[in-house]
Amino acid sequence: MSLGTVPALVWWIAGILIAFVSALAVYVLARWAYGVVSRRYLVHVVSRREGVRASCATLEAVVRDFEDAPDRLAGPLSRSAAEDRKTLIDLACRMEIVTEELDTMPLPRSLWPSASALADAAYIIAEEARRVGESDDTETIRSGLGQVDTRRAAEAFTAADTTVRDASQRYKFDESVVYGGGLYI
Repeated sequence: MSLGTVPALVWWIAGILIAFVSALAVYVLARWAYGVVSRRYLVHVVSRREGVRASCATLEAVVRDFEDAPDRLAGPLSRSAAEDRKTLIDLACRMEIVTEELDTMPLPRSLWPSASALADAAYIIAEEARRVGESDDTETIRSGLGQVDTRRAAEAFTAADTTVRDASQRYKFDESVVYGGGLYI
């Protein structure tokens, strides 16, 4: 049997099968490449999460320090109280930068919810840290500290942490690779 005697139907079936296998291969390759790219970007999101976690812990620690020793604000602003106030101002600035980074970072669509939740948490931490203000007046600082809601910041971070962990599980991303691989924040 020569090629010229093969019925046209067989050629059509062979062509359709080749097209189907090619399309399937392209689909599988595209999904694999998307997963690789997403895992690569997930490293950035996870590292930002750890920065937000540290900032949330710092906010709680500074507010707790002021609550544990209210006499630090009894008279003129002590050196340690001034440093704690400066820490809160720096923390707010840093979290505003992280918020901007997360809002503008080019990410695969599947990581948008994680980055958005993390940006929201960073924004809330910055907002709470800014309540103390930059004044050296102890009454202004005391008033600002009374308004700081560390629970709100912790809840926002917990929600963001959950979405980042979900993304890590979805992409089978081992977060210890970020920390054990030499990335220290």
